[in-house]
Amino acid sequence: MSLPVGRCRLHGCAADPPYARGVTETSTDTVLDGRYRLLAQLAVGGTSTVHLAHDQTLDRTVAIKVLHPHLANDPTFLDRFRREANAVASVAHPHVVTLHDVAADGGYLVMEHVDGPSLRDVLRLRGRLRPAEVLSLLGPVAAGVAAAHDVGLVHRDVKPENVLLGSDGQVKVGDFGLARAAAGASVTFGPDQFAGSPHYTPPEAVRGESLDARSDVYALGIMLYECLTGRPPFEADTPFATAMLHTSSRVPPPSQQAKGIGAALDRVVLTATDPDPSGRYPDASAFALALATAVPEGPAPVDLRDGDHQTIVLPVVATETVVTARDQGATGRRWLRRRSRGADAAATTAGATPRPRRRLVLAILLGLLVLGGAGWGVYDQVVAPVTPLPTVVGTSPDAAVAALRDAGFDPVVSDEQRF
Repeated sequence: MSLPVGRCRLHGCAADPPYARGVTETSTDTVLDGRYRLLAQLAVGGTSTVHLAHDQTLDRTVAIKVLHPHLANDPTFLDRFRREANAVASVAHPHVVTLHDVAADGGYLVMEHVDGPSLRDVLRLRGRLRPAEVLSLLGPVAAGVAAAHDVGLVHRDVKPENVLLGSDGQVKVGDFGLARAAAGASVTFGPDQFAGSPHYTPPEAVRGESLDARSDVYALGIMLYECLTGRPPFEADTPFATAMLHTSSRVPPPSQQAKGIGAALDRVVLTATDPDPSGRYPDASAFALALATAVPEGPAPVDLRDGDHQTIVLPVVATETVVTARDQGATGRRWLRRRSRGADAAATTAGATPRPRRRLVLAILLGLLVLGGAGWGVYDQVVAPVTPLPTVVGTSPDAAVAALRDAGFDPVVSDEQRF
């Protein structure tokens, strides 16, 4: 999959797309297991280095994730990694990056190559996105994560870097299973280091508790907040301090940071990021349903701009896999109905104005208006009544006096006559 601005230098294009600036050349003499020829280094992460490669057996372009030496030589990590890779291979979904192969020694894995930007690249270029654009990206992401939840697999590292986009509109989630395997390796957890992605880490992970589908929902809620506002909710001087903020602070409603965000989206963010896992959506399917309901106008194409101000449009592709489990649609709707009052209460705590309070304010104002009108009537009719004055211009003095007396006045006729 590629964007319409062309490919990177590696493919002979004069101008690199903005998301390919980190691509570096790799010696084409490096061949793994006599099959995969490494072509270019795409990215370097905490657990591995990602390379563009050519599968010489099937004659196709692939992406290869080569584990860092300290992990590739860790028997505990490799054992967990192989088991997780087998679980990931069972997830066949259009919004999940396909796993093609795993090295016999576990030192690398071969994945589908998605030739396009990550969600992180999109956020760097655009800052914040409109709600309809967010739906077009996070709806498929939630669908892919939900497919993993259906087979009992928890991603553990849902973040913008692991969301890849293609020119055909497909949005894919990658790096399934690697975070779980990394959690079993020998890592340092202290004031200056943190194993994971601290901006998207749920509180239970910081506390060392067990993780489930609701932990991925928390990360989805953080990504939703970031897409709507242009920045994550928590930021500190160190990764550890950032992670600790998830345990001591509540994610604020995104409408407090950006305009054009309705109360429905606030409720989705607040529910997904509830510090207590029992207060969150039960899985990614329920999150996807709530997000779609909160954006009734539906998804919209995402517009990007490259360095030459060329418009890059990521089209919207219709998907029927937002709710993946057979009974998840009805279950999710019932759960949403049960949670509606609780979500309203959470929004009130976080600063949103609930409907009952607005109705109370309107009732008080209406009552004041009624009381004011009644008070004026008493003053006008009882305290200081106003009697209409009859028109006597052009009539004789006797007729004028008679008319005024009939109206309740006591007229006095002056002896002075002026013309």
